[in-house]
Amino acid sequence: LNNGADFPKPVGRGALSRFEVALKPWDVEAFLIEGVDGWNRLYEKAPDAGQAVPAGSSLSQRFSAAAPFSRLRIKAFGSAAGGGLRVSIEADGARRDGCPVVSCDFPAFADSDWLELTFEPLPAGSYRWSVEALGSGAGPLGVWRTDGEGRNPLRSFAGDALLSNGNYIAEWR
Repeated sequence: LNNGADFPKPVGRGALSRFEVALKPWDVEAFLIEGVDGWNRLYEKAPDAGQAVPAGSSLSQRFSAAAPFSRLRIKAFGSAAGGGLRVSIEADGARRDGCPVVSCDFPAFADSDWLELTFEPLPAGSYRWSVEALGSGAGPLGVWRTDGEGRNPLRSFAGDALLSNGNYIAEWR
């Protein structure tokens, strides 16, 4: 062989950093190519279940951004009929006594919509996004999550309790 010189090269915008396939026994559940669309995924596979926001509390996830970023999106669970969600980003060390660096209310959305924030670029570093309910809607509201491992270093929370397994469906760029 000639070190792969005769093999076709990948086609797409940007460098392909990861090629992922999540399989069920008889069908493909998700097919994700990271890097082509520019989003950095904070999860490893397609969603398994919705995680409702605990009453009077929040859902949150710590993550490390390896580069400056100006967008974050999460996959909403439930339908905002009479309620809604507030999505905020804080520098991770400012969780208890700091103010969010970005916050946006989403009073209307459908199940599985991406709730996307666009903001002035934040520097690379450790952050924590959080979601809280704006009111009591017709049903549960929250974020879709996986039951498997996520990307490290990640920690996902329901209130102050660490999720024992899985991570929320969220992406940054």
